[in-house]
Parts: sequence; structure tokens; C-alpha cells
Amino acid sequence: MKLSKRIDEKSANNQIKKLQRENEKLRKLCKDYQSFLEDTKQGLWNWDVIRDCYRISTNALESYNLDFKNNKFTIHHWKKIVHPEDLDKALENLNKVLEGKVDAYENVYRIQTKCGEYRWVLSKGKVKKNTQGKIIKLIGTHSDITEKLMIEKKLYNVAYYDSLTKLSNKEKLFKDFNNLIRSQSINAKTDLAFFFMDIDNFGYVNSILGYNEGNKIIKKFSEFLTERYPDHLVSRVSADEFIIIYKYTGDLLELRDEVEKLSQEIRVSNFIEYHDIRVSVSIGVSIYKKHGEKFYDLLKNADVALYCAKKKGKDRFEFYQEHMELKVFNYVELVNQIKTGMKKKEFAMYYQPIVEANTGHLSGFEALIRWKQSDKGFISPETFIPIAEETGLMFMLEKWIIEEVFKQMKIWGAKREMSFWVSINLSSRGLIESNLVKFLDEMLIKYEVCSNNIELEMTETSMLKDIERSCRILEELGDRGFKISLDDFGTGYSSLNYLKDLPIMKVKLDKCFIDLIEKNEKDQFLVKSIIDLSHSFDLKVIAEGVEDSEQANLLKHMHCDYLQGYYYGKPVPARTIEELEETI
Repeated sequence: MKLSKRIDEKSANNQIKKLQRENEKLRKLCKDYQSFLEDTKQGLWNWDVIRDCYRISTNALESYNLDFKNNKFTIHHWKKIVHPEDLDKALENLNKVLEGKVDAYENVYRIQTKCGEYRWVLSKGKVKKNTQGKIIKLIGTHSDITEKLMIEKKLYNVAYYDSLTKLSNKEKLFKDFNNLIRSQSINAKTDLAFFFMDIDNFGYVNSILGYNEGNKIIKKFSEFLTERYPDHLVSRVSADEFIIIYKYTGDLLELRDEVEKLSQEIRVSNFIEYHDIRVSVSIGVSIYKKHGEKFYDLLKNADVALYCAKKKGKDRFEFYQEHMELKVFNYVELVNQIKTGMKKKEFAMYYQPIVEANTGHLSGFEALIRWKQSDKGFISPETFIPIAEETGLMFMLEKWIIEEVFKQMKIWGAKREMSFWVSINLSSRGLIESNLVKFLDEMLIKYEVCSNNIELEMTETSMLKDIERSCRILEELGDRGFKISLDDFGTGYSSLNYLKDLPIMKVKLDKCFIDLIEKNEKDQFLVKSIIDLSHSFDLKVIAEGVEDSEQANLLKHMHCDYLQGYYYGKPVPARTIEELEETI
């Protein structure tokens, strides 16, 4: 008996030790799990539905504004700390569980913390029923998801809103448009139109005032659109492009009148303080169902109409028409062909002689770009240069032109003393926006060309777009020894006003003055007056477009300084220059 008793005691002790070890493991697991929950900002909750006793884990007690009385917390206390805006939805979801409509509980709402702020919480739970199937408990977890929601909101804003203006971007506009259509708010009495707007010449504004001031204009312009169209969809889709999805009654006259009023209001508005700068826009309009039903079809057609508005002089609007597509297709095709032509080296420099009027001796050449496609032959500069200027490709072309001329002048200079100059045409954007001075400095060093043998030609119209900046840059170039001439003189609208202010040495009479000079006495008088006026400002005069001896002799008699035209030679490749120099 004693042996049996000792065995039973030993067995009991072993069981006790085993239970103690298991208990220690459970205690450690509970502690680890509690630590895990606290680290992950997760908590446990348990609601006894019968006794209305709500219990939650320690970390929640420390974080949230919970006021326990006698260690008891009820649903009534929980309601007090839920954000008032979220309470109805939270109770609705809870009641669905209690009524047996759903088996699981899930809710997202804000709970007040001890410091008074609200935190977003994701709460999930499962029901526990008694043997009769009645719900007696809800047991679950809650997680603080505030940071997660803030990150998601930031990502959403980045994805769907413009950071500068806070307007929706193209992707958000796409969603809003589809929601508008799906909501069936567009009925027989309501229609939609896309206004695709582009701020005219905004690149020049940035160049003149700087990007900070340009951004201020964009923000003011955005505010103007938002205030004017509070019940319509307004979006910024690129730097200076905006779209309005406008709701109207379907009356085309009403729609046209609205676009006209919008354009007029923009013209008279001042979008930046301390600067008397007025903004104009080009607008393309497409109409829902008439010009397409899908978002991107309407957007494309409005963009096509916008392109046509800009081609017709800007500061105007156009409604989409089917025939416009062909123009845009040809435009895009030519842009692509210019890019391809540059890669395939289809462009070449030609040189047209300029002679001294009195002696007929060669004085200089005008460098002219020519484009010869393998399948179409020569493409007129009047066709591709305006498009190159519009698209920004002219920057690349002009740098290529300048370097080709410098390279050729180095070759000529190695053979003999340079007794002539070469003139290079510059666009207005090339002068103002392309950091021209720095690039020319680099070319002077690279090719060891004398700046006195380079003449830079600018049209008066392009210079007058920003007269102060143009003069400043041209003065810098003049200080470096470059000659400056004014091309197409007399065709602009402010020639005489600015002639005395521009840092130029020569003026070029446009061909239109020369064409009928031998037949029209008024043209003769006009040309003679321009020559005399230019001489009074110590400026030399070049007449271009001289076609025959009669025109040449008449211009000599008027004391024109230099002559250029087919009578003295067509533009030719550099390899034939030596032959021309011998024959002239």
C-alpha cells in the first residue's frame, strides 16, 4: 500500500509539474501575443450582449477616451467615443449582425483618443450563440488604420489630382465623366460638351516672368474656372491645358454663346498682380453623342478642334468637324517625318550669295536649311519650319544649323582668308528660350570661328514679342562680335517705333517690296524712303528677292547697300561656293 501510495504521489507531482510547465507556456504565449497586438496597434474586444458588458484589451484602454466605472463599459459608452458622423453607419452594421442578417461584423469608423483627436479604426468580429441559437457574445479585433488611410489618401491625390491647382487630372475626369453618364443625370433636357482650352503663348510668359509667376497665373486661372463653373467638371490635363465638361440644355446657340462669353471674360481678366499681362485662350469644343460617346473620343475631337483654333491665329474657339481630322493627321505625320528626317540626316545647309550693290562683289551668304526626302524630293521650308517652331523641334534644328554653319566656316577659313560673312536665321523662341548665348560661345571655342564673320538674323515680329529680353540678348551677342540684322523689315506692325532701339547693324527689305519695284512708282517711293530712313540710323540695307538686272540697277540708284536674289544666285550646297565666288 505504501509503495502504491508513493507511486500515486509521484505521478501526481509529475502531472502538477507538467501542468505548471504548460501553464507557463500559455502565460508566455499570452504575453507574446499581447505584445504583438500592442506593437501592431491591434486590440481585442468582447461584448457580452446579454449583460451589455464591453471589454477591450489593455492597449486600447491606454489609447482611447474610455471611462470605466466599476470596471464596466457598455455600448452606451462606446457610442460616446465614436465620431458623430460615423455613428449611424456603425450602428447600422452592428444591428445587421444582431438581427441575424449577417454572420460577421465589420466596420470602419473614428474613435476619440484621450488627447481629443480621432483615429480611424477597422473593427471585425464574430458572433457566439447559445444552444438555442441566440446571440450571446460578439468577439473580435480592432486595428488603428489611420496612417494607412492617410497614405492611401495621399496616393489617391497624387494619382487623380493636379498638385499645383488641386483640380482633377485627366484620369479623375475620365472616372467622373463615366460616373456622370452611369448616374443617368444626363437626360433629354441635358447635354454635355467638352471645352478643351490652351492658354495662348504661355511659354513666353514663363520665359518673361519666370516659372514661379507662371505658376501663379495657372493657379489664378484655375480658381477663375472653378468659381465660374461650380456645377461642372473642371480639370487641368497638362501645363497650360484645361478641360471643362459643360452641362447645358442641348441648344447649340446657347453653347456657342457660352464659349464666346468665356473667351471674352478671360481676355479682360488679370490673372497676376503687379503685372499688366492679359491672357487669351484657344478653345476646341466637342459635343457628347454628336461627336462621340466615349470619353477619349470626345477628348480627341475637342483636341482636334483646339488645334484648328490655334492654327487660325489663336484667341478663338472652334467646334469639331470631321474634315478637321485630315488636317491634324497631316500635321502629326509631318512632325514625325521631321523627326525621322533629322535621324536620317535628310536636312542640308544651302547658301545664297549676298553682293555689294555698287561693285557686285560677293559680301556674304545667307545660310538656308533644305529638306530633301528620298521619296518626295524637296519639302518647302514654308511647310516644315512653322510646324517645327510650334512643336519645339526648331530648337534642335537651329542648334544643328548653327553647328553646321560653324563647321563649314572652319573649312572655308582653312583654305583662304574669310572675306565674307554668313547670316543665320533665328526664331523668336530660339532667341529667348534656348540659352543661345551659351551655345554660341561653345561653338566659337569648338570651331575657332571669328564671331565677326557671323550675322544673326531675326524678324522684327518675333523680336517684338518680348522686346526687352530680345534687346538684352542681342546686346550680349553684339558684345561678343556677332553682327545682328533685322529680317523682313517693313512687314511688321511697329517697325519705325522700334528701329532706333534695336541693337542691329543691318535691315533686310522683304521680297514683297521688290517684286514690282520696276513697275510701281509707289513701291519705288516706299523702298527709297526705307533706305534713306535706315541710313539716317547708320544701318545698312539688304534687298532680297532681286530677280533681274532692272530691279538691281534701280536699287543701286536708290543707294541700297547689298542685294540678294536669284539674279545673283540661288541657294546652293557648300561644295559649289567656290564656283559661285569665281563667277560673280
